[in-house]
Amino acid sequence: MIALSTVLSMIQIPLMPHGGSITLFSMVPILVMSYRHGAKCGIMTAFVNSLIQLVQGLGNLAYCQTLTAQVGCVLLDYLLAFTVLGFACLIASRSAAAPWVSVSAPLWCACCAFCAAFCPVTSSGRTTTTLSAG
Repeated sequence: MIALSTVLSMIQIPLMPHGGSITLFSMVPILVMSYRHGAKCGIMTAFVNSLIQLVQGLGNLAYCQTLTAQVGCVLLDYLLAFTVLGFACLIASRSAAAPWVSVSAPLWCACCAFCAAFCPVTSSGRTTTTLSAG
């Protein structure tokens, strides 16, 4: 699932000015892994995926001019943003009749996707504030 997520993250809508991009369906394998195998495997898979994404996106740290901005970029853009996807199984509720089918699948997908998208937005605001103050 990590390999599939990595390959899907390489399919991008054109890059944004400061290195950001929008990928299609790269979160889905991590969400499925978390939901099917539980919190432990889901969080571990999401964390390993975040490390792979960090290595692939090290060039984005060039936009951060201070050490604080770089640490915030690493934590919010990569580690926290991708690791939060591993918590998808904690939000989903399963029915007793069909434990493999989620009753609230749209809810857990939307919640995890929102949390994963909110972290880089917070980081970009912090980096922009650092750039404009300096």
